[in-house]
Amino acid sequence: MTPRIRNAPRNVARGNWSQKNVQHAERLIAQGRIKPTGLVQVEAVRGAAAAPR
Repeated sequence: MTPRIRNAPRNVARGNWSQKNVQHAERLIAQGRIKPTGLVQVEAVRGAAAAPR
């Protein structure tokens, strides 16, 4: 019998983005190409990264 793979949602607000993804998000924001829902996600990650652990 093979082991079962548990599919769980990712924790998107954990704040550990790669430097490339951070630069990409900042570029999209500067160009005005990010939608409001995406901006909410980016701000959530920024808040999580600034919060003490």
